[in-house]
Parts: sequence; structure tokens; C-alpha cells
Amino acid sequence: MVGGKTMIQEELFRNFTTAPPVWDIDFEERMTGKEQYSTVGFILGSEDIKIILQRFKGLLLTANCLEKAVIVRNVLSEFYKHEVNIILGSICITWNNTQYGYLYNPPLEFHAWNTIEYINRQYKENYIFDFALPGVIIRGQKMKDEKGFFLEGLQPRILNGICPDYIHYKEERRI
Repeated sequence: MVGGKTMIQEELFRNFTTAPPVWDIDFEERMTGKEQYSTVGFILGSEDIKIILQRFKGLLLTANCLEKAVIVRNVLSEFYKHEVNIILGSICITWNNTQYGYLYNPPLEFHAWNTIEYINRQYKENYIFDFALPGVIIRGQKMKDEKGFFLEGLQPRILNGICPDYIHYKEERRI
């Protein structure tokens, strides 16, 4: 661990480039509120996820991560007694030898997600809720460089609990 991050995470963020990719995506596509995505994690049930996604109606599909995080915080605050945090930072997804994500350079580039710290008698767990992740994955799937498309084969999904190894978050600020 280096400064709270593993050596792998340090290397990922150090080597992450911002070379201009080519994309074929409608950046203005709006959400209908009827979207359905698979989830990674087990904290929220399907009905809770449906309630949150319905409130995204009119938001941009591949953007508005901060607005989505505010909605998620408001809904989760109704369900849980724990403090729901909004985190600003960067995200890097590694999939099939490709990397895609956002660096932390507000207001132009950043990612936002939510966390809840759950403290049990024996351990402390940090659950991540990233309802903007499907838009990041969709954007990544439609962008390519000289090697091909990023995130090919990765289905859009919501993170709903413990973070899998292929997604790397770097917290910069809590709001």
C-alpha cells in the first residue's frame, strides 16, 4: 500500500493517458427512467434500484454523474441510517487489456459516486454505489484508439456494494 492505495492502483493512475480517442456516441442521449442494468453487489434490491433509476429520467445517459450521485444520496438516506457520502474523483476501468475512465480535473473531467461506511462489531466495510457507471461503460464501449474499442464485451452495470478488481476509484473530495 502506498498512501492508502495499492501499488497496482498507483501504476494504473500513473500510466493512464488522456490521448484523444475517436468516438461514435450521442452525448445528448437522455435517460427515460425505465433503464435496466445488471448489478455488481448485493446491498440494494431490484425494487430500490428501480426507484433510483426512475428518478434519472431526463438526465444525460453518459454524463450527469454528480446529479445522479445527489439523487442516490437522497434516496439512500431514506433507506439507511448511515451517512451517505458523495465522492468526487477519478475512475479507471480495466477490461480485456484496455483502460478507460475519467481523470480528476473539475469542472471539465471527474467522476462522482456514493459510499456508505458500514461498521459492524468485527469489521468496517465501505460500500460503493455507482449508478453513473453504466454511462461510463457505454461511453467506453463506443470509443476506440489505434488498438480498437475500449471495454469491449463489458456489459453496462451498476456498482452496488464491494468494488470489483477491474474498477479503480481514486477519491479526491467528499461533498
